[in-house]
Amino acid sequence: KLEEEKERIQREQRELQEQQEKEQQLEKEFKEEQERVNKLAAATQEKYQLRSLNIGATGPRPSEDQIRKLDSSLKKTTGFIKKLKAGLLEEHKGGLLGDIESLNLSRYITEVASSIAEATSKIKSGDVPTLIQMSSLLHQKYSEFSPALILSLSKPFSSMIEDSLKSQKWDKATIMAVDTDTQMRRRIGLRIIAELYVVGIHDNSLIIEQILTALTKDNPKGSEGLKEGVIRHPNIQIIISFIRNLGDDLLGIIPIPKTTLSPITIERVKIPEREKLVSPEIQTKFRDIIVRYFEVCSNTLQSEHDVLKEMEKDFQRLLATKGDADDSEMASAHEKFRKLQSSVNTLAENLRLPVPQLVEEENTTRMGSDFVVVSDGSKLGDDDCGIFDDPEERAFYEDLPDLKDFVPLVLLKQEAGAQQQQQ
Repeated sequence: KLEEEKERIQREQRELQEQQEKEQQLEKEFKEEQERVNKLAAATQEKYQLRSLNIGATGPRPSEDQIRKLDSSLKKTTGFIKKLKAGLLEEHKGGLLGDIESLNLSRYITEVASSIAEATSKIKSGDVPTLIQMSSLLHQKYSEFSPALILSLSKPFSSMIEDSLKSQKWDKATIMAVDTDTQMRRRIGLRIIAELYVVGIHDNSLIIEQILTALTKDNPKGSEGLKEGVIRHPNIQIIISFIRNLGDDLLGIIPIPKTTLSPITIERVKIPEREKLVSPEIQTKFRDIIVRYFEVCSNTLQSEHDVLKEMEKDFQRLLATKGDADDSEMASAHEKFRKLQSSVNTLAENLRLPVPQLVEEENTTRMGSDFVVVSDGSKLGDDDCGIFDDPEERAFYEDLPDLKDFVPLVLLKQEAGAQQQQQ
């Protein structure tokens, strides 16, 4: 009885310790999530203040006489432009902001705008806030800066927008020609154009709508997807990045945390009231474009899933017929499908929508971890050789001989007697 009592006390102590650790973990999770949400609210407030300054900049801009008094030496202005093109904005933040205040850049404002656009292929996400701050100062000082910057930033999207206005989808050649650098430049470029709109440097919501529409027409026409080795929806990561960075401001969707939260934490976290930076009508317009894109991606995922199963059946037929087959194509198709599925699921999570559920084909038997054999349940007719080349080959594999016709009966009896003794 003493031992039982001792075990009971130890068990209760363990349970109490586990409960305390769980409560501590929940408290930590709550504090981290509340801090994240508060930071989002603070960032929105900073954008709201910057937006007020940018929208009101048309009146109190410096006069020509005031700008003429600033330093316009060639050495300093070219040095400033070189720093911009280098893309190390956060590293040179203090110097760049000081140069904008002290230099007369009126002769070079178009070159400054194109240099900022050129730097988008080099800058990192952490440089974007500095770029927005610099652009705000330049906008508040030079009226011609904003149109020149938006024109330069939108150039990588110009051909896509033209095709989109013609209601054309991307073709296979266009998708195959897309490279990583181009996609990175488009990702950063879209974010900057949208951020500039949020802080009031420009009011052209149409350009953002056109870019989003063009990017979401990336399902290649006339392509069989996995069978041709073509990745559908190559722009899905650009759209996901757009939601993560601007979903709160432009879509009315608070970005999800990196880790899954417990229901208790979700209920406890309080969302601070924030100023609206964009009208609900604009938010709805942008959100509808991306939600429609998600629906197309979900349908594509299902169709590619069906194509993958057909490829698996073809592979199994080839394997059964020849006894050996190169599985590199199947492995590549599986990898492409997994990437697409992961991206679509991430898109769903960031939109706060259910993850698409794939419909499995009926009468599917899984063979190992990768491939399946599918049977419709019907029997082959006398004239149907199925996966076999001729009736003789089919008979060889299907018409199994009776062992009693080939093995002496004495041996079969001995085998049966040995099995009975083992039992």
